[in-house]
Amino acid sequence: MSRAHREAARRREREGYRPRKRKPNRRRQRVRERGYTELRMVKQYVGEVGWTPRGSHQPLRLVVRRQILDRFEGKQGRLTHSIRDRYVMTNLPQSWSVEDVIDETYLRCDQENVIEQLGSGLAMWRKRSSPLSSACRHSVDTAP
Repeated sequence: MSRAHREAARRREREGYRPRKRKPNRRRQRVRERGYTELRMVKQYVGEVGWTPRGSHQPLRLVVRRQILDRFEGKQGRLTHSIRDRYVMTNLPQSWSVEDVIDETYLRCDQENVIEQLGSGLAMWRKRSSPLSSACRHSVDTAP
């Protein structure tokens, strides 16, 4: 179960919880109208295997995440059933559950994507494109 599903389950258990009316999914509607391919996760399995690499004495954990996906295209409905496996190798202690390892891995991927977008997507991080005049450059260089 993903982190979002666990948090939703906790919310439902709270006293005074009332589910709100679900809005129509506009993204899925547009995907169907335009005839794009849509992948939906049906089920997910997570498992763990102990592993020690050859020539090493430190045991590692190999966490396997298997996603079962349905592929939809336009208004045709379900076309195929596919399986996608993801592997995470870690040396985190056994006190971390398999779900925690997966969540932490994907949080780190999100952080790396944000850092990459900040580094290449914002103009303030780039080198300036127009050179300063000599008087202006001198005042910038000598300013305290």
